[in-house]
Amino acid sequence: MTTVRPRSISRSRVTVIDPGDPDRECLDPNQLLDQLLSNLRNLDVPLVVSISDNSTQVQYPLKTFTSKLWPIREGDVIFGLKRIKFREIKAEIKFNIEVESET
Repeated sequence: MTTVRPRSISRSRVTVIDPGDPDRECLDPNQLLDQLLSNLRNLDVPLVVSISDNSTQVQYPLKTFTSKLWPIREGDVIFGLKRIKFREIKAEIKFNIEVESET
């Protein structure tokens, strides 16, 4: 069973001034995921954050995604070598549970 709760957040709420360049912005993952993070006791859980636009997708473990600010340049959020269009950004949180059995 899948539970989907779509949610919209304003641009001003999820962006912050880039600490290295006061003329640029960064995506603040802690603000983007604020509602979820406020209910977690620990970030060491098997959650994966999937960030996408209409053509590109990146995935990070929750702890990695929330550990830094992600720069926004020319309308794109920079995730390493991939760029996600800020205007089309979507975040999805998934978890994987693997059951191991002894044979």
